[in-house]
Amino acid sequence: MNHLGLASVFGALALSLAATAGAGVTTIELNGVDSWDLQGDSDNVILAIDLGPATAVTGIGWAVDITPVGFSWYSEATLLFTDSLGGQGVSVTPGAGDDFAGAGIPMSYSSGGIIDLTNAGIPNIRLADG
Repeated sequence: MNHLGLASVFGALALSLAATAGAGVTTIELNGVDSWDLQGDSDNVILAIDLGPATAVTGIGWAVDITPVGFSWYSEATLLFTDSLGGQGVSVTPGAGDDFAGAGIPMSYSSGGIIDLTNAGIPNIRLADG
């Protein structure tokens, strides 16, 4: 169910990377990222971050606060990771299961560290174009 409301996300997302130049962790600040409506809506924030050529995302972690407005639910804020063409990817829904309106009250969500995608049964995200 989507209530076509607004949610703001504050915090950070950590990506564990494997690339031709070696492995590492990249942290992406999400302060003030807004989600307005359905996936693909022109009002949603899209971040393009160059992680380098032939990169594979091997793990994802987050520590975020989600503040839904109006009738939006905490579970509606979703982060989608793909290459620049929208190919293979994975989505993260930090507030999954919290299917109720937040009325402007922030709630904190954390993955408790970086989740190894392979151990979670999810293939690494291949980003051919970085």
